[in-house]
Amino acid sequence: MVSSSASCSRHRDAADSGFEQASPHLNFLRFLSCGWHVFFVSFHYRKSPILEAMCEFRLRPQFCWDSTLPGLFYERVRGKFPGKEQQTRVKLPPPPGTKASEIGAAAFPFQTLSFFFSPERNAALGIGDRVVSAHRLRPYPGWEIFEKEAGEALKVLEEVTGEKTLQSIALTYINRIPQPEDSEDPVRWFRCQPLLASGQEGRVRAFSLESELHAAKGLILKINLRKSADSKEYALQIVSLSAPGATVEVDQAGAWLERAHEEIKKAFEDSLTPAMKLKLEPVDESLSS
Repeated sequence: MVSSSASCSRHRDAADSGFEQASPHLNFLRFLSCGWHVFFVSFHYRKSPILEAMCEFRLRPQFCWDSTLPGLFYERVRGKFPGKEQQTRVKLPPPPGTKASEIGAAAFPFQTLSFFFSPERNAALGIGDRVVSAHRLRPYPGWEIFEKEAGEALKVLEEVTGEKTLQSIALTYINRIPQPEDSEDPVRWFRCQPLLASGQEGRVRAFSLESELHAAKGLILKINLRKSADSKEYALQIVSLSAPGATVEVDQAGAWLERAHEEIKKAFEDSLTPAMKLKLEPVDESLSS
């Protein structure tokens, strides 16, 4: 979605290309912090693989966006997010539920995104045409803090726009999981596994698995697991979206995020085998069973 800094290019590998397609803000977060291969603690693991957490709020298409709104937004958040970066000629992806006939160059032109980041450069807020996002890199402070930051960003968006209804919300967690040295077989580490045709044998070098399902209470859950042939890491992205066509009232966004976070946690746990959980060193030993 935005171009990354040239100084970070040495960190790119084949697994990154999958993330760039799935997470439009990842390049910006790579720009914010080089050397993010050190994982930070979250969920219930000492070796948490979380690379990025992102929460995105989109306003309805009929809202008349004003070019002065990013400046008004910044004035309210600059105390915690004083740094500024602006990226131009960025094309936002279509919001969830958009009909194919509505997608086109005219419907989603190149736009300008403004990002405001913390002094530590491990947290950021983004704002563009009808969209605001909150981001967290390492060290991930835990759900309570990240949820509070996302909620504060939404509150400021409501203050500067007067909007009480959102077209959609998306909560995303991106994980990078090192391939254990004792086996290259993904079947040992993940419950969602690549399929081979009947009678085929051999080691799986690369794969990409993606599923979308209707979760509880109107949530859409997207799970993507992939690995490239020359990578020593698995890429696991889990996204929880509001259902297409179902708007969310601003005063209900907090409850929605709680449900979405619980679904993501469950999907993450369900994706791993007990052997992989042990590699990540669960704090609660019951998680390895």
